[in-house]
This record gives sequence, structure tokens and C-alpha cells, in this order.
Amino acid sequence: MRSSTSNSELFEKRDIPEKPLGVLFVLAIAITIAGLGIAEWQVRKAGYVPSRMLDLDFWANHRFKLDSMPEDQTVLLGASRMSFGLDHDQWEESTGQRPFNLSLHGASFLPMLTEYAQNEKFKGTVVCSYAPGFAFANEAIPFSERLLMQINKLEDDRRSFAFRASEWTGSALQGNLAILNQYVFAPVCMCLDFWHTEQRENMYPPFWITRSFNRTSENSDQFVDELIDQPWCVEQWDILHKSVIRYKERFAPRDFDKLLQQMKEDVAQINKRGGEVILVRFPVAIWFREWEEQHFPRDEYWDVMVKETGCRSFHFLDHDETKSIVPPDASHMKVGQAKRFTRELAQFVLQEHKTQD
Repeated sequence: MRSSTSNSELFEKRDIPEKPLGVLFVLAIAITIAGLGIAEWQVRKAGYVPSRMLDLDFWANHRFKLDSMPEDQTVLLGASRMSFGLDHDQWEESTGQRPFNLSLHGASFLPMLTEYAQNEKFKGTVVCSYAPGFAFANEAIPFSERLLMQINKLEDDRRSFAFRASEWTGSALQGNLAILNQYVFAPVCMCLDFWHTEQRENMYPPFWITRSFNRTSENSDQFVDELIDQPWCVEQWDILHKSVIRYKERFAPRDFDKLLQQMKEDVAQINKRGGEVILVRFPVAIWFREWEEQHFPRDEYWDVMVKETGCRSFHFLDHDETKSIVPPDASHMKVGQAKRFTRELAQFVLQEHKTQD
């Protein structure tokens, strides 16, 4: 006995009408593009701009671009004070050359300098941002360890198609579309921005920062003035900085003498090829400045480093035009402040070059 449920003869075969699938596909694509275009226009009209993701994949792929740059390319090394504090447009206007920014939030410039020195092709000007709490941070601290790990595997990542492809798609999409600004429109960031619990005084990484800046494809950061001028936003940055400081206090700083010896060797290598290393102390204020002076006194660290390496140096406190700059969050400058500082730094570099010539 045959089961009625399995008898295909009980079902009527229906002819599927022909449809212009190709036309429908093109129409769907056109509607999607039009929708994205309208959304992009709306967010741009509201003042939002594209912003790259702040991660090591972006930083490493950005580092690879340096290989195709002129051998005398000016390179910027350091932590976030460099990415916020040196204005690329102002530097280019003052010097005639656009800088290449290799700074990374929470990073020390020292391993970057060593990697640069070991590449015999490079012989340009290297501007290093000196932030002692990060420059001498213990390697066991996560934000210090991550850079060392990334530098050690640069060559492996250089040969990885998947790794390099992340930059191709990122630069084409995230670098050009404001609707892909993760700090504004990513669901996780939106939830954190609106429903996060307040940061606490004893927090340790990972940290969260309310949306207040944009990251360019050139690896620089720019505060959104309307946000960073708000007291609640500054308070969030203060709590983050103080949390980072407490985290650093859990680990003793690295041996200064050993770091200084390595730095002297790196500087000597770069100088031998015709390059130059310039040390820069960016503006820092209020309690952050007090903490750094207490733990890393100028006469015991900065002055010794400048003397032993023979590098030219620019300290914000030594110049009338920069010593009065007060970053809104005590550590990072706004765009207007960065332009002012960069103009003075560029003039110093050019004047010193003329004096040497």
C-alpha cells in the first residue's frame, strides 16, 4: 500500500513564469546604491565624516606604505599625543613635505625607532613624541606588549593576503564613507555611548571612550570640538587617563639605562645614513603633567636622553608660543592647538636646519 503523503502524482506541477532576473538584480543594486547615497548625504549634512578603525591591523598596513615612500620621508613616531598633536596640513604648509604618521595610542616610540633604524633604506627626519609614562612602560602592560608583538610579526603579515586585503577594503569603504564611521554608527559603540555604565575610578583595560574624535586615513586623530568642549566628555577622558596611570603603576618602568643605550645605537645608525632624530615633548597639563614630573623628572630623563643621544629637541615649556597650551583632556590637543604647536615646531626644525647648513 503506497503512502498518500509520498505520492507525487497528487501534486500539480506549476509552470514558473519567466522573470527578468537580470533586470531585477540590476534594479536591486541600483536601489541599494541610491539608499546608501542618500544615507551618506544625510550623515555628511549632519557633520559626520569618515573615520578609520583604531586597531593594529590598520597600523601595520599603514606601516607597509612607508616602504614605498621616498627614502628621506619625514616620519612621526610615538603615542596618541603625536596623532592628535601634529597637524599634517600645517606641517606640509610650513616645510613643503607631508609627514608620514606611525604613532599608535598607548605606544612607546622606542621599538618603532629601532625598527626604523634597522631598515637601511630609511634616512629621513624622524620626529619622536616623548611621553615618559608610555615610552618607558613595562613590556608586560598590554598596550605596551601589543606593539612589540606587532613589530615582531610585521614580515609575516606582509605576506598574508587576508591581512593586506583588510586594508584594501578598509581604505576603499571605511576611508570614504561617513556611514561606516564606527564611533558613530556601529551598534556596539552606539550602545556603549547611550547605555554604558559610568567609568569607575578602579577600571583597568579594556577602556571605553565616548565618541569625541575622528581618525583619518593618514593615521592622525582630530577632536570634534563640539564634543570635547563638553565637561562630561572631558570627565570621561580624565577617568580613562587616570585608569591607565594606575595600570602603569602596577608594573615598574623598564630599565632606563638599557633603553638609552639602545636609543643611542639607533640614533647613530640613522645619523650615519644621513637621517636625523628629533625629540619632541608635546603639551601636557594639570594632574597628568604633575604625575609625569613626579615619576619621570625632566633632569633625570628628558635632559639626560637629549644629552646622551645628541638629538635636537623641542620641549613645549621652552618656547613662549607653546608653553601656554592646555589640552582639554590634559594630554591631547584640539585641532586649533595642534596647528599652532605644529607651526612652531616646524619653524624650529627649519631654522635649525639653516643654522647647520
